[in-house]
Amino acid sequence: MSAYLQPMDGGTIAAFKVAFRGRQLRWVYEKIKRGDKIDKNAYKIDQLQVMQWSKEIWHDLQVDEWSKNVDTSYGDGVDVDEIIIRASQLNL
Repeated sequence: MSAYLQPMDGGTIAAFKVAFRGRQLRWVYEKIKRGDKIDKNAYKIDQLQVMQWSKEIWHDLQVDEWSKNVDTSYGDGVDVDEIIIRASQLNL
């Protein structure tokens, strides 16, 4: 709704959503690495975590807003963070 009412903010809102989804995927990935039980609530997080992630993501977006480059090719040295971000963009 916000992107509809304020279309100039659409890119920022989309970037925030991608970054948030990336955090969720990273969080579940870390659970898997630790050997935690993964069930239908694997992505469930509490309100405090949402607020902390949102604050961090918003700060990162402000810092990187003008300097961020989007590379659409997979090259050598792609790390887990990059794969998670790209997977989150696929709306899986």
